[in-house]
Amino acid sequence: ALDHFPALATWNAGEPSLDHPVCFEVLLQRWRPWAGDVQEIQSFRQSAMKRCKIPDDGMQKKILLLKRESFSRRWKDEAQVIAHFKALAVSVGATFVTANLGRLTPCEQVEVLHN
Repeated sequence: ALDHFPALATWNAGEPSLDHPVCFEVLLQRWRPWAGDVQEIQSFRQSAMKRCKIPDDGMQKKILLLKRESFSRRWKDEAQVIAHFKALAVSVGATFVTANLGRLTPCEQVEVLHN
């Protein structure tokens, strides 16, 4: 399905001086909530949004790239990774968002993640 996307030259992560790729088990992962039925999950979502005064515009098609602070959890070629995710988002009619949850308040995290 992604045959038209060229392979990235590197997928280096970790210490910026690394000159070899670091492999991960999963690059993209479908959202999988904790155990519970849909009512329980939706109830938690609505409670968090209400507390943070975030309007519910429903679920949106979105690709979210979470950024990390530590050198062991970054891509050396982050600009290239972001460019490819932006292209993927456009191709599937989704928005593309990046966020560093460690730099956001709890309500800002809910804002980024809720839909």
